[in-house]
Amino acid sequence: AYTGSVFYIYIYLLVIAVQAVNRTFALALGFGVTRRNYYLGTSVAFVGLGILFSVILTVMSVLENVTGGWGLGGRLFSNAYFDNGSWLLRFLMYFLVFLFSMFVGSVAASVYVRWKATGITAFFAIVALILLAVVALITLSNGWLGFWNWLGSAGSLGVALWSLIPTAVAFVAGYFILQRATPRS
Repeated sequence: AYTGSVFYIYIYLLVIAVQAVNRTFALALGFGVTRRNYYLGTSVAFVGLGILFSVILTVMSVLENVTGGWGLGGRLFSNAYFDNGSWLLRFLMYFLVFLFSMFVGSVAASVYVRWKATGITAFFAIVALILLAVVALITLSNGWLGFWNWLGSAGSLGVALWSLIPTAVAFVAGYFILQRATPRS
């Protein structure tokens, strides 16, 4: 039985990314770090964390499979959607989802650092409106069956690869938002 507990690691790293940008931006600029170097260094740290956590989850999921669910038939480290394929495929899927989580968190934090509460409220309102528009478009065009068929045919690796688009958008947006951010106390 799959527990789904691995999912919360992604939420945890999203929160870590939010805190990392929110707490360290002003400090780094106070030490004389450029905004560009700060963002690139933070991004490298996010990639490193993604690699580290992906390696740990991949090794633990392989061990879990080899031992038959730790001898109990359970699944803690394996995910129902990521569990197909080789260890390299699992690593790639874990890594892509970690990148997505961390860069979405960093762009949200960048919005907060730049525009504070007003900006983050507007950010989430815009994201909600975009999601509602997509849902309305799919609903009004009777496209839910096609959407679910596409999702099923893409498979877990396909969905993970598609996550690179919002990840890249979040990376670029976070960079440009922080270029104009002013640290405030």
